[in-house]
Amino acid sequence: MRGLLVLAALALAACGVTATEPEEAPMREIARGYHSQQKAQLFELVTDAGRLNTLWRQHGSSARPTIDFAESAVLALFLGEKPTGGYAVIVERVTRRGDVLEVDVAVYEPGRGCMTTQALTQPFQFVEVPAGATEARFNTRRIAEPCG
Repeated sequence: MRGLLVLAALALAACGVTATEPEEAPMREIARGYHSQQKAQLFELVTDAGRLNTLWRQHGSSARPTIDFAESAVLALFLGEKPTGGYAVIVERVTRRGDVLEVDVAVYEPGRGCMTTQALTQPFQFVEVPAGATEARFNTRRIAEPCG
């Protein structure tokens, strides 16, 4: 049996097939807040300046940060319009396996019975990550903030 495992491993190595271990990617928050002109939920990996310009205009903020897309990409997260305060979207961790980013996202919402501001909000976050990924998978977990 052990001989078969060794032969299988050698065959995979000869074919150039290797398992890629995920590695944590560094990240830097560019912007985060609670008011945006982007009313729909959208989580996106942005890999070029043109797309970032479009999203930034839709977002409605003034001075767009300068990003060198040869070195970096941007994760743009918009939670969509919410009926009250107490909501937030935060990238907690980014790991990379090959050309795919796994993005762990926490979506905070007010807990049952919490007092909140009675105003429409549109939580958002922009995060800079290293360039090279062609796809992002967003894994969200919801967290109800306890009151008091």
